[in-house]
Amino acid sequence: MKQFVLQDYNHPSVVMWVLGNEVEHRRDPALVRQLRKQIALVRELDLQKRPIAAFAGVGNLINYGSAKFDTDVIDYHLYVGIT
Repeated sequence: MKQFVLQDYNHPSVVMWVLGNEVEHRRDPALVRQLRKQIALVRELDLQKRPIAAFAGVGNLINYGSAKFDTDVIDYHLYVGIT
C-alpha cells in the first residue's frame, strides 16, 4: 500500500483512494483490522489529503456491518435493471 500511494499520490487523475472493491469484511475481524491500518497509512502518506473509501461496491448501508471506518466516502454499487 505504501509503495502504491507514494508512486501515484501526485498523479492528476487520482481524486480519491478506494482500498478495496466489493470486500466482504463483516465476518472477518482480521480484515477489519487490516483495513483500519491501511486507512491510517494512506492518511499519513497522502499530503494532499484526498478522500478515502474503505471499500466499494456494497449494495446498501446494512452491508457495511458494525465496523466503523475513518473514511470520507461510502461507495454503493447498485446493479439494477429490467429483468
